Amino acid sequence: MTENQQKQNPESLSSLQKEVSQLSNIKKELTSKRESVQKNLDKFFDELKKIVAEKKELAKHINTLKKDELDPINKKIDELKEKVINKPEKGRYENPRRIEEEIKKLEYHIETQPMSFKKERSLMEKIKSLKNTFFKATKQRTESAELGKKYSELKELFSKRKAVYTKMKETKSKLNQLDKKQDEIKKKIDEGKSIKSKIREDIKEVLDKIRTHNHGIHKKLLNISKKPKKKQQRLINKEKKKQEDPKLKEKLAEIEEKLKNKKKLTTEDLLLYQEYNK
Repeated sequence: MTENQQKQNPESLSSLQKEVSQLSNIKKELTSKRESVQKNLDKFFDELKKIVAEKKELAKHINTLKKDELDPINKKIDELKEKVINKPEKGRYENPRRIEEEIKKLEYHIETQPMSFKKERSLMEKIKSLKNTFFKATKQRTESAELGKKYSELKELFSKRKAVYTKMKETKSKLNQLDKKQDEIKKKIDEGKSIKSKIREDIKEVLDKIRTHNHGIHKKLLNISKKPKKKQQRLINKEKKKQEDPKLKEKLAEIEEKLKNKKKLTTEDLLLYQEYNK
């Protein structure tokens, strides 16, 4: 575009071009900001993906603890509790060893000492009663020992169950921490999406303005480009008229001659010369 053409459109061609340049810079800044926001969003999405995977592993670990450790322990505890609850009633029986010694003394007494049939029969009944007491005392002691083992086993199982509960509690605590972290990241993602959406709207607004200004610039340039063509066409028409009108051509030649010789021109000469030499 020539300087004269710009002067013909002093109104807003240059200002439109300047504003388009400014808008283009704003668009670049907004695009750069949008890319920065997207990078942060990508980072948050990666973190979120890792958290989800970690939570999945922790949940799997809790299920494994329950299935492989807690459930078998609880099953054994229930079985032992049933046996302990249904244990035989305790009786106050004497020491089996002392009863056995007393039986031996009575048997020895019967074998070595003379006595009446009635007394011997009485001692035999007593020995029979002592043997019965001995059997019950021996059985009770055995059952008491077995019951003691069951109580010890229960105590050990309770301890193991407590350890499993502790591991599950620690794992659940980690899950809760990850839940909080996940919520924080989701909040940041929502904020980032909101910012990105606002930037997208701003870029669209800037692009709309650029398109509008570019359309105005194009229209003005088109009008400017048409003006020289019109002027050129007028010159062509005038030249054509000179060629077609010998008298006009001759008159213009006389005026040119006067100018060369620095002779005075009439008003008619001046008007005719200006008309065909614009």
